[in-house]
Order: sequence, then C-alpha cells, then structure tokens
Amino acid sequence: MIRRNQMRFYTVCIWCFAIWIYGVTVINAQQSSEGAPTILKIGTMDLPPYGWKDSQNEIHGIIYELKQEIGIRSGFSFTNKILSHNRMYDMLKHGDVDLISSQAHQAALNAGDKLSIENSDNS
Repeated sequence: MIRRNQMRFYTVCIWCFAIWIYGVTVINAQQSSEGAPTILKIGTMDLPPYGWKDSQNEIHGIIYELKQEIGIRSGFSFTNKILSHNRMYDMLKHGDVDLISSQAHQAALNAGDKLSIENSDNS
C-alpha cells in the first residue's frame, strides 16, 4: 500500500515537472520571437476602398478599419497587414494569417471562395 502511494506521488511529481518545463519552454520561445507574441494575424486585401496604403504609407479602408476593430475587441495581440489577393490566400493556406476577407470578384472565386449573393428582390 505504501509503495503504491509512493508511485502515485512520484508520477504526479514527474507530470508536474514536465508541465512546468513545457510552459517555461513555450514562454521563452514566444518572448524570444518578438517582445509580445502575436496571437491573431489579419490580412486585408489591397483593393480600394476596402484597404490600401497611400503615398505616405498610411493604411486606409473600410474593411481594414473593421478588421482593426475586430483585433482590438478580441483582446489579443494582433497584426493587420494590407496584402495582395494571391499573397493573402497563400498566407492563409500556410497558416501565416488567421483572418481574411475578400470581395466578390473572379480571382476570389478561382481561389476557392465560397460566396453567395442574396437577392432582396422578391420577384
């Protein structure tokens, strides 16, 4: 009975140590990559009026601003980059961006967008 309790105790100690080591390793990896880890990576299409950079390299656009608000309200650290259509989809496929939106045009359909357009006309 005592031996069984000792084995349980040692097993719990080993698991606690392993979890602690894993946590320290993850925290160190995140801190070494950039000061604070970026949890949410957002991509906005480079297509005025949805998102674009002006001549002073300032970012504008209604979708860009909407995604900024999503990032702020999420409470996570985030980035929101203006990207070309093809690059945005490529980054999404490789996991380099988490959230995108695209507009209804042929390039989006060709890339695999599933979109539907609702018709409010009841005829």
